[in-house]
Amino acid sequence: MRSSLPTRSLAATPDANVTGYIHANTGPEGTQVFSTDVSRRFRGSEPDLSRREPTFRGRTGSRNRHILSAMNSDAKVERTPTIGFLAARLDEPYQYAVWGGAVEEAERLGAALVFFGGQRVGSPVGYEALDNIAFELAAHSRVSALAIMANVIGTYLSREELSAFLGRFGSVPVVSVGVEFPGVQSVLISNEGGMSAVADHLAQVHGRRSFLFLAGPEGHSESMAREAEFRERIVALLGPDCAPAVEYCDFQEEDARAATVRRLAAGKRIDAVVAANDLMAMGALRALSEAGIDVPRDVSVTGFDDTEDSRFTVPPLTTVRQDARELGREAVRSVARGLGLLAGGTGRTASVSFVIRESCGCPGSAFVDPQPRGLDPVLRDRALLVIAEGEARSQASLRRAAERRAAVLREIEASLVSSFALPDILSEVARGTRALGISACWLALFESKGATPEWARLLLASEGDSDRILAPYGLRFRTADLLPGGLPKRWKAYVCEPLRFGEERLGYFVCTADGADRRVFEALRDQASSAIKGALLMAAERDRERRLEHQVRARTLELSAANERLVEEMERRGALERELLDVSNDIMARIGRDIHDDLCQNIAGIGLMAAILEGSLRRADFPQADAAAASAAEIARAASRTAAEAKGIARGLYPAELEAKGLVEAVAELVRSARARAKAGIALEVTPGFHIKNSDKALQLYRIVQEALSNAVSHAEASEIIVALRIDREAVTVEVADDGIGMGELSPALRRGTLGMGLRIMKYRASVIGGELRIRSKDRGSVVSCRVAR
Repeated sequence: MRSSLPTRSLAATPDANVTGYIHANTGPEGTQVFSTDVSRRFRGSEPDLSRREPTFRGRTGSRNRHILSAMNSDAKVERTPTIGFLAARLDEPYQYAVWGGAVEEAERLGAALVFFGGQRVGSPVGYEALDNIAFELAAHSRVSALAIMANVIGTYLSREELSAFLGRFGSVPVVSVGVEFPGVQSVLISNEGGMSAVADHLAQVHGRRSFLFLAGPEGHSESMAREAEFRERIVALLGPDCAPAVEYCDFQEEDARAATVRRLAAGKRIDAVVAANDLMAMGALRALSEAGIDVPRDVSVTGFDDTEDSRFTVPPLTTVRQDARELGREAVRSVARGLGLLAGGTGRTASVSFVIRESCGCPGSAFVDPQPRGLDPVLRDRALLVIAEGEARSQASLRRAAERRAAVLREIEASLVSSFALPDILSEVARGTRALGISACWLALFESKGATPEWARLLLASEGDSDRILAPYGLRFRTADLLPGGLPKRWKAYVCEPLRFGEERLGYFVCTADGADRRVFEALRDQASSAIKGALLMAAERDRERRLEHQVRARTLELSAANERLVEEMERRGALERELLDVSNDIMARIGRDIHDDLCQNIAGIGLMAAILEGSLRRADFPQADAAAASAAEIARAASRTAAEAKGIARGLYPAELEAKGLVEAVAELVRSARARAKAGIALEVTPGFHIKNSDKALQLYRIVQEALSNAVSHAEASEIIVALRIDREAVTVEVADDGIGMGELSPALRRGTLGMGLRIMKYRASVIGGELRIRSKDRGSVVSCRVAR
């Protein structure tokens, strides 16, 4: 479908300040791109930025000097300038694109770049405020300058509040990204022309008349500008009666979904939803799909930013592309000019582009005309086949990457949950980062409480295949250095993520920014935070036990008082153990929900897209169409199998049936799942009337059955396994019996390894609920049972 607007090529005048002309060309991934050439200029005053050299002030003992030497073998060489980059979320596509451009430019200029991950300042969401430890850390660190994504961090701040936030960094030179302030170096992109192109297309090409505009928070400058431009153009085209209705959101997908649901529930007619960013457009797509409204037949949807994820929505999202990577590059160039690394300049001009995909109602083909005149039919068919095969390969690659990431993160999470020893946890964090393609990582805990403690202790330094575990005491250094002696010069880009548990600030996690997947950094941070908190709780418990033993020995003459204190201490220990177990159960439940709600849905979406592709290919009339369709069908079947396997894993981690239907049904589902992968026959025996009212007992008994059944399936080499649930007047009993090789025939290494750990965990779970775990061998096989009072 061609635009009716006049066209001309602007390729010969990249710096021209021209508006009102649109030219068509073919963009990436076979999209139609209509570029509105507008003046997008980076501007702002150039302050005299002074270079600051980070120095190590921490005092260390002689036993730790070799560590400092290894981390900073280039200590006698002049320090590389370090630029801090403050943003909200690295896993958000727009911010990740800006960061990617900043990394490219910093590497070109020979500067180091550190991403300080936080959240939106002043957010009403409680946990977001706690995540801003890294901003405090950046304010006190020895970075040479800071590039701050004010347009993201300041979503909930007024201009006065945002100006005060930028001023908190003292004498450190600051560059504001996305928002202009007097006296502050600013890097801006003018988005003028983008929303006008959207308005023209929806009104003139698709005849839309009832518009809903999803804006950011009221007062946000970028959102207001986009809203005003769209409203002005629609009114000019269609008159004031067609002015868009506006819903103010927080730029996030879920809030936009809720706003769209409210609008639909109010009975307001909508035939086009225009969002101020891609995430909100995705929320609108979800709401419309849930309401049974066909997009784009009934409603057109458009976004803004052209993030990576916008290409993979269903249908693919029509949007406005702004060069986020160039924004990041220019932010670093602005810092570099102030540091004397780059000659002065006035900035660059660029253009926003209107990217047409399928969500507006246009066909999703790289060809505007499905039967272009003058194009050989054979060549056209070959081109379509190449596109189809490329899409299939792309989807398969995304599926494999998602599966690998999920598998690695599951393995890391499981390993962290299984141990409360800090050295083991740190070792697993180092192993996990390597598995995710991250070259190096460091983990430090604050020495005291407060917004930004002056001192921290380095507990983990992992570089390549070399891991240095410094727990329990660590290497003391000033937090202003980020790491003892500063950041190593070997790498040029780092990510600094805060470690917290609840409202407690624990420390921070620094790693190199060479991980291929933007989503892993926050996942690693959250997993490490929970595991470290558990280890600290356990260490505190051990300290209390040691103090208690000393008191008992010292005060044998005061036995009565000592016994009383012992009872109190044991009660506190039980509370701590329960808290640790709750942390473990919560982590497993969260993993299960994430797999079920996110991974399974993503895999199912891939299968659906592959099935749609298969149907399109089978209707196509060109050579090799059947072979391509068969490949697409195989992708769909593989996605279905993978989704089923992921759901099975999710049910094991988060037994939803336990809450909804009770222990009997949950164990029955567990047995059904085990039958699908076991060679042995598995039977379930339930005493009539079996029930447990206490939900905590039910959960622990379920986990005991789950572990015992898993051991029998994996190690017993049995031909028959019986799972029994029995009840009598005094107690309930769960039992897993097999006719396999028995415990005595297992190798010592296996008994000490994963199997031994599982048995210890089962014993611990039984003790928590006041039960008795028994493991006994028979002539053939073994029996694991747990009996607990009703």
